Amino acid sequence: MQRTIAAAVTAPLQAAGMARWRSALGRIAESQMVRNMGAGTCSAFAGAALSVISYPIYLRYLGLRTYGLWLVLTVVVTLAQLGSLGIPWALTRLVAEDRGRGDWPGVRVYIRTASVAICLVGLTLLTAVGLLRGHIVTCFGLAPAEAAVVYSLLPMAAALSAFVLLFSTVNAALGGLGRMDLTSFHEALAQALALAVALPLLRSGLGIRTLLIANFSAYAIAHACVWRRLRGLIPRTSRAPWGIDAVRLRNLLGTGGWILGAGVLSSLLLPVDRLMLSRYAGLRAVTMNDLCFTGSMRIRGLLEAGFRPIMPEMGRVRSSAAAIAVAQRSRRIDRGALKVILLAATPLYGGLMLLAAPALRLWLHRSFDPALPANFRIMLLGSMLSLIGVPGYYLLIGLGRARDCFAAAAIQFTVNLGAILLAMTRGRTLSLTAVSCALACAAGCCTLFIRARCGRVIGGRRAHLAAGS
Repeated sequence: MQRTIAAAVTAPLQAAGMARWRSALGRIAESQMVRNMGAGTCSAFAGAALSVISYPIYLRYLGLRTYGLWLVLTVVVTLAQLGSLGIPWALTRLVAEDRGRGDWPGVRVYIRTASVAICLVGLTLLTAVGLLRGHIVTCFGLAPAEAAVVYSLLPMAAALSAFVLLFSTVNAALGGLGRMDLTSFHEALAQALALAVALPLLRSGLGIRTLLIANFSAYAIAHACVWRRLRGLIPRTSRAPWGIDAVRLRNLLGTGGWILGAGVLSSLLLPVDRLMLSRYAGLRAVTMNDLCFTGSMRIRGLLEAGFRPIMPEMGRVRSSAAAIAVAQRSRRIDRGALKVILLAATPLYGGLMLLAAPALRLWLHRSFDPALPANFRIMLLGSMLSLIGVPGYYLLIGLGRARDCFAAAAIQFTVNLGAILLAMTRGRTLSLTAVSCALACAAGCCTLFIRARCGRVIGGRRAHLAAGS
């Protein structure tokens, strides 16, 4: 009888204690997400600062045309993302779900399976470049001497692409483990190390090969750091079978299928623009387009990187919370992200558009071209329009609506290519301004679709919950 009375008295206290523990754990998880978002923003600032420092250095030692050759080589790096099969983003989400369920052996198997799959993709890429590099070089319409340089360096560029792809995949697993701050740190570390290694090599006169050597060295060090962090975050007591898991491989490919499609179309934007400019406007236009595009995307990345934790957070919530909690969390995250964009992005972009001409002149000195400010302003407008769609993009993936992200990427690619072809048919030439306008218009159309779909998905969940109650 006494035990019954004691149990009746202590049960509510224990329930209250468990509720407090759950509340505390929720606050910790949310504070970790805030740290992840802050770290992403800081990493983006570091990346932007490194770009500001590195561009004048590279242009000083290499010049516009030689640096244009490097950009041609990096097309292979960009296209290598097409072979990722959407695995890095899928790995982040699936690892987050297994982590939410406490399935640590499953986490290990997912990481190992994804790594093996990406290694096979890398071998395929190396083989394809080795067999087709003559045709690849011909596509760019380069002068004989420049074509010979690109031809000789393409295998090294392909190997670098495969290595960067493996790094990105393993680094994505940290995001699924709730440490997107470490993911951002390793990305910034690789960029900083690449610049630090390249500077003395450029002074020694190695030329464009310097950038390949520097990037190989930087990503090797960053890759080692990622594996060290993974060993520390995954419990050693969790055992997982060796080899890859066919079921989890299907999950990776299935989850990443729509993400792959979106990534393919998004990754093709810049190579298509470079290819068209290389053939019809020259290498100088390629370099200026990359400078404007990279600069505007770096500005976008200052806030975009802070929104990346949305996707693994939604994956974790979906695996461990009720539907009503998922809907409430979705609405809160979406509203908060849009407020951040409104308060932070508007003055930032407005100030940059006003100061574009003097800032570029001060930054580039002798490499400054009068056509840069106008094109940079157009690219800034496009990147701001794209930024408005970023929270919705990550939210849709986290909610299992990656097919909508694919549709948005298809709209963006179609509008961009259509605008370029329209400009060529009307004037039979292609200008840098026409390419900039095409990209900005495509970004706006993509964002309109994402925002419409995001509002509809969240609204649909609210209506479903209301009907159920």
